[in-house]
Amino acid sequence: EGVPDIPRIILAHNPFSCTKIGNARCDLMLSGHTHGGQIRWNNGGRPFLSKAAQPLAAGLVQFHSFPIYVS
Repeated sequence: EGVPDIPRIILAHNPFSCTKIGNARCDLMLSGHTHGGQIRWNNGGRPFLSKAAQPLAAGLVQFHSFPIYVS
């Protein structure tokens, strides 16, 4: 049955893989695909990422029931 106390960490190149996890348990996802949005303007915008990608551009983000860290 597995060991329930062992943390489950997912390494995924693209942070949008979080949408494919479904009901599987994940304690932390680590990603890097967005490269921090490449360029960030002073007003905080990232012109090379779509609006959908902005929340997962960089840093720690809570996605439903688990955190995602994008570096």
